[in-house]
Amino acid sequence: MLRRLVTALPDLFARHGLDARIEPIARGSLSQADAVLDLEGEGIRLEVGIDVHRRIDGETLAHAGAIDDPLRARLLVAPKFSRTARAHLREQNQNHADLTGVIFFRAPGVRIDVEGRGRINVENIQGDKQRINPFSKKASQIIRLLFGHHGESLGTGEMVSRTSLSRAWVFAVTKELAARGYATADDRGCRLTNPVNLLRDWMTEYTWKQNVRRTFTIPFAYHEIPERLASAFGASEVKWALTLLSGAQRRVGYAEYTGAIHAYAIAPSEASLNAALDALYAVPAPDNGNLVLMAPPYYGDAVFVGVQEQSTPPIVSDVQLLLDLAHYPVRGPEMAEVLVRSRLAKALALSAVDVSRLVENFR
Repeated sequence: MLRRLVTALPDLFARHGLDARIEPIARGSLSQADAVLDLEGEGIRLEVGIDVHRRIDGETLAHAGAIDDPLRARLLVAPKFSRTARAHLREQNQNHADLTGVIFFRAPGVRIDVEGRGRINVENIQGDKQRINPFSKKASQIIRLLFGHHGESLGTGEMVSRTSLSRAWVFAVTKELAARGYATADDRGCRLTNPVNLLRDWMTEYTWKQNVRRTFTIPFAYHEIPERLASAFGASEVKWALTLLSGAQRRVGYAEYTGAIHAYAIAPSEASLNAALDALYAVPAPDNGNLVLMAPPYYGDAVFVGVQEQSTPPIVSDVQLLLDLAHYPVRGPEMAEVLVRSRLAKALALSAVDVSRLVENFR
């Protein structure tokens, strides 16, 4: 049981942008822990004592370890927590995780609070390999299309015509969305019904750091760069769009930002991209450049779904912007919350409770 439970933890934390590895208990001095979990991220390094239980009872809840040391947190792990157990542990600020994907974790620099999806089988940590991951590069096209037509039912044929997917793939993805409770799928088509849970789960699957990043210094002021990009990329037929803080600032305002410009880019060839970079007088700068190209994007062409091509400069869709901002360390969560409250709440017809559930991960 210990081996099966602990094996799943690194994957659960990796969904939140944290590198995690299990160490033998003899390595550390965390008294009475079953194992030690080392977590590392942006400026974060934590040693976590893991307490594993086959089942949760009143005595277990009463003695669950709370955070009392800034360098050594404790994490209670079980196959599954009931709603009552979760509520009690949250009230006591006690970290816990289970194999449905539940994580409540508070430590210096880390705040995670996500609901499980009931997908991970205790006897088979890898789960059902035949099921579609709707957050994959290919399948995400369907989610993006449904977000762009929120409130509507889209038929299989229409989704096939608007994506690069086959009819069988579209059917499999919409079936999975319905199985997870994100959407309804019937003879009329597929329609999103729970965008909040979908977005919360998607933000655990993806982080902006999964993109290939190329950093450059170019000899232009911050406010000049988008116009220069439009000229250079247009001449070389490079598809591009702003994201992260440079995109959020232009989409929702709120905060002044003059740091690095982040942009997705896909070129017809490496030579085309290099020609555009030459036109920008770009010099590689791994540490402190003012232009960061995510090229190629993790999601490929799908990252451009929802981009308004006529806007100047082009900016990724609100959904992609939210996904990128959620784990960005410099004001990302703050801007993500502003984006939800100022735009997505209206676009997705979210209630006040829905908005609270969506933004609570950003605090």
